[in-house]
Amino acid sequence: MAAAVLTRLNYWLEESILSPLHSRGTPSDRIRAMVKNVDEFYNHGQCSCILAVLTVGGSNHLFHTQIQKALNLGINSLAQVLVEQGFDLEEARQRAEDAILQIQGALILARGLNDTTPFDRIMKGLPEMLLKLNFSAI
Repeated sequence: MAAAVLTRLNYWLEESILSPLHSRGTPSDRIRAMVKNVDEFYNHGQCSCILAVLTVGGSNHLFHTQIQKALNLGINSLAQVLVEQGFDLEEARQRAEDAILQIQGALILARGLNDTTPFDRIMKGLPEMLLKLNFSAI
């Protein structure tokens, strides 16, 4: 069953994350479209991330390759958009990783507190945090 869920997740990743990031438009517009899709997919912080569930649970070794591939694909695609915005590759990758950390952390916090406010805050501020010159993770 987890394999079927990962297949669905890969489809979502392609349609909702990679497609907007690889589309035409400014880096800002493409990042905003991606963030909007992430927000909608996780029902504004009310749903858990299957990657987090599989990673934290005992199934990590079974699906490690698929999880790693999905995470790297998202990080690399976001980093490429940030390179187009003018950041060097190392900083762009760090910002992309930090974005994933913030999204995943906000999802866990929202579920643990039964309050989507942290997730909402991250989703609203993420495009600016990624694109601003003096970036620092929350």
